[in-house]
Amino acid sequence: MGKNGRGLFDGGSHSWSFAKMGGFNQVVIQTGEDLRHLNELDQKLWCALSCPTKGLEFDATTLAMLDADHDGRIRVNEVKAAVAWVCECLKDPGSIIPGGDVLKLSELNPDTEAGRKVLASARHVLTCIEREDGDSVSLSDVLNRAAIFSEDDYNGDGVVPPGVIDDETLRAVAAEIIATVGGVPDRSGVNGVDEAVCKTSSLNW
Repeated sequence: MGKNGRGLFDGGSHSWSFAKMGGFNQVVIQTGEDLRHLNELDQKLWCALSCPTKGLEFDATTLAMLDADHDGRIRVNEVKAAVAWVCECLKDPGSIIPGGDVLKLSELNPDTEAGRKVLASARHVLTCIEREDGDSVSLSDVLNRAAIFSEDDYNGDGVVPPGVIDDETLRAVAAEIIATVGGVPDRSGVNGVDEAVCKTSSLNW
């Protein structure tokens, strides 16, 4: 261990860097290779084996996605699974270590299935926000549901706005249901009807 509290540990096929934090040595994740080999790190060397999804100063949506079994806790295997997915999507997983909310399309790996899916999704988002020639996508771009999920198309969310119904009679029925019992917003933010709303309306007629 050096004077700065940092040192190396040979964990088999990968050498890990450590730093003294909080009174004890902790693994420092600082390169893409660290992420690629995280699955090999002995659990005895992990700082914690689980953490709650609430009460942390961390994005709640990301925590919910990490919690694969929805039990309210994020465990080692869930972290490993998320990291493995990142490693499959990106050419160099280390590009996420500095942080930030912008992803360059050139960083995605077109040679893996996961990478191709994310790349296709990113390009779709750019098309929807009229930046077809863009070379990067940001978090705000991805969250722009009003642009990505057009009110004129079926988007698979189970909510049908009257405007997407071709049949004039059915369109009028949907509009009447919304006027009578209220509707629910679809992904684009437009009010529509879903199965629950239709069942509620049938009880009121």
